[in-house]
Amino acid sequence: MLGIKEELYMIWLFILALIPLSRILFYIVLFIMHRKENIVGEIGRNVAETMLGKVELQDEVKVIVADDEDSYDPATNIVCLSKKNNRKTIASVAIAIHEVGHALQMNSKWMLYRFRCKIIVMKGPLIYITAILAVLGFGIRICGMLAVVSLICLLVCTVVELVVEIDASIKGCRNYQKHFKTNSIEMRKIRFFLGVAALTYFADIINCIYMVVRLVIHMLNNGEEK
Repeated sequence: MLGIKEELYMIWLFILALIPLSRILFYIVLFIMHRKENIVGEIGRNVAETMLGKVELQDEVKVIVADDEDSYDPATNIVCLSKKNNRKTIASVAIAIHEVGHALQMNSKWMLYRFRCKIIVMKGPLIYITAILAVLGFGIRICGMLAVVSLICLLVCTVVELVVEIDASIKGCRNYQKHFKTNSIEMRKIRFFLGVAALTYFADIINCIYMVVRLVIHMLNNGEEK
């Protein structure tokens, strides 16, 4: 029988494994969906440009193909698709319509998307700061308290990102289905692909919650011992 400490350690290892496993799963699904050609027979860029034209945003939002980046830049209003994902596959369509979904969010002036654009700049440094504070937090109480605050901020950022990402996928799928002759089977595959991509955010959220709980319990136990 495992003791409480051993059980907590096993849970911690499992939660840590969720992050790389969610990424690995995404790349596996990406590989599979790149082996299936989409029904409309169009590359991602053409799909994105057609969708933007249908909602009369072709003059405001530009679509380009870059070396290795799939993104939407709200500052320049550019949808960027990577060469490796700009193919006539289901994965290419899914990526294109998701990024168009972000363009639709921005051009509809959705406040949560604009808030996400502001906080995402802070997320990178916050991740490193949180990691350092969390490690020190198990030995230094003040670092533990700061780590909890930092983790909660990181959790809020990730939850906002998740909501925005899901909404972009929904908007993209809705517009794709409206303007292209597809079928329910392909739409299920596209939604599955986008759902797997969203799992990476769920893994990060679960990790943040667990770390907050673990740090709080550790500080409470140390307080009782003193």
